[in-house]
Amino acid sequence: MDAFSLNGKSVLVTGGTGSFGQRFVRYLLKSYRLPSRSFR
Repeated sequence: MDAFSLNGKSVLVTGGTGSFGQRFVRYLLKSYRLPSRSFR
């Protein structure tokens, strides 16, 4: 078991319109099994 795993968890990213936020969200969606929802 991983010491740190986000599989099956919810993650709220606010202000993800900058370059860091976009790359961070892309990394999370690639690396973990997270539901993808977008609110604008």
